[in-house]
Amino acid sequence: MRSPPPRPFDHHPSSRLSSSPRSLVRLVPVALALLATVFLIFRWATAGDEAKREYYEPVPGEASRKSGRLRRLSPHAPSTPRSGLSALIERACGETEPHVPAWIDHLSSLEENCPDMREEERESVRRWAVRQCGAWCIWDLSTPEQVGWHLESRCFKRFDSREGPHVCDQWWFQRPKVELAEAHQEGRRGSGRGGT
Repeated sequence: MRSPPPRPFDHHPSSRLSSSPRSLVRLVPVALALLATVFLIFRWATAGDEAKREYYEPVPGEASRKSGRLRRLSPHAPSTPRSGLSALIERACGETEPHVPAWIDHLSSLEENCPDMREEERESVRRWAVRQCGAWCIWDLSTPEQVGWHLESRCFKRFDSREGPHVCDQWWFQRPKVELAEAHQEGRRGSGRGGT
């Protein structure tokens, strides 16, 4: 005698997809592994957000007012407020990276650390440094040549790649290009004011 033909909703015992409790139990570890993978990917993708947290403090002199402004602090900011030249550099650049406080300290102490450097050169280093915040190779933006200053010991020393290869040559790609045009315009404006 022949068996009746299977009905559309009947499951054959050899079918892999079964709704038996045993087959559901086998799927639980797979589902848990999938959820754990998704959780780890999400956690890894959002881990960088913690480092981007910003800190604020009242601006000195305005803290007594009700609507006093707040200035942004970095988690890397020094514990004591900066003053003088180092405060100007901090305002221009901020202290958003772990190495920037040391960079600001070196720039603000050029007089002590580089006693042989002329005052005009110190001003040039600082002028171009605030346009290249945090860079240990500071490019001279008044010329299209590969010249500038690099930190050697505790002092920024002048270098010129035309005289031979220099360690800063590998960072040439980071040199601001737009600033060069601005530097030339500033030079023209300065020479147009009665200069020769």
